[in-house]
Parts: sequence; structure tokens; C-alpha cells
Amino acid sequence: MKRTISTAILLCTILLVPLAQAAPIQGPNGNFYERVDVTLLWTNARDAAALRTFQGQSGFLATILDADTQAFLFQNLRVGAPADCWFGGTDEAVEGEWRWLTGELFWLGDENGSVQNSLYENWNSGEPNDGAGGGTEEGVEMRSDGTWNDLFNTSTNGCYFVEYLGVVRAVPIAPAAMILTVLLLGALGIRRLAKHA
Repeated sequence: MKRTISTAILLCTILLVPLAQAAPIQGPNGNFYERVDVTLLWTNARDAAALRTFQGQSGFLATILDADTQAFLFQNLRVGAPADCWFGGTDEAVEGEWRWLTGELFWLGDENGSVQNSLYENWNSGEPNDGAGGGTEEGVEMRSDGTWNDLFNTSTNGCYFVEYLGVVRAVPIAPAAMILTVLLLGALGIRRLAKHA
């Protein structure tokens, strides 16, 4: 009996700890964020983020509207990333109009441009530069030092940041189903041992 209980506890630990670690974390603005480590073009990362869900909310490439969100992403998600990471800034619709995928215009122009709507920016020196012209750098990445760079549509990065609106539920559906499964398996194991005792 003791062995069965120990085995059930070990099984719960093995199955549930990775789920807790993989869950998005809440940022200073109340929204949730996660880093996804996969090599994609910016446009593919944008589409992949939109397919992800957390607590019933659809994801989107992260917006960085203020210094607190920038610091949060850099300190909590950027550290240990396999490469520079995509997030949700783009001038895909209109060249030189840098907007968040949520619609806010945050920068107008190239490296000599200006902040718009009193929003935050953290461009690296000489950015955005559109790859020396041609209108082909339309996605924004966060570099290892936290600064931003516009990058070619044909370039890939090894990760991207996803944001979810901050609606909190007590237990997300997927982990709740996993807990129930583990408990049922544990109960069946204990019942089976009791029959043989």
C-alpha cells in the first residue's frame, strides 16, 4: 500500500510539474506571456501565436507598450532563449508605420523617426533601418541585450513571445483534466492493491 501511494505521488509529480512550469506567466499589466522555442519566420510566428490559447483566450505576438512590460519580458522570458525572439511589432501594412498587431501606432519612420502616442520603444542604435532600404524588414525581434531590431521577412528566429489577455480562471482546462486522470489512475491502483492484500 505504501509503495502504491509513493508511486502515485511520484507519477503526479512527474506529470504535473512540467505543466506548471510551461504555463504562461502573468505580467505587470495583468496579461499572460509565454516564450515558444521554435524556429520560424516572423509571419509564421504571428500565425502560430494566433493559434495558441490560454484560459480560453487566443494568443497574439506580444505587445510592449511600456518599460515595465519590456523589463518583465527581458528578465522572465528572454533569459536563456535559444536565439533572438520575435514579438508583435510590424510595419507590414504601411512602410515606416510601426504598429502593434493590436493596432497601436508606436513608431513612425526609420532610425530617425519618432515615438507615437507616447508609447514605449527600445530600438537598438540605428534601428529600425529596413535593412538599408527596400521595405523588406517588417518584423521586430528582441535581441539578447533586450534592444529591438527590424528583420527581413526571409529571416528566422528561434523563439517568439505570445501574449494572452488577463482573464484568470481557477484552473486551466488541460491541467485539470490531467489531474483528474492521475487521481483516477491512482485510485484504481490503490483499489487493486487492496483486493490483493
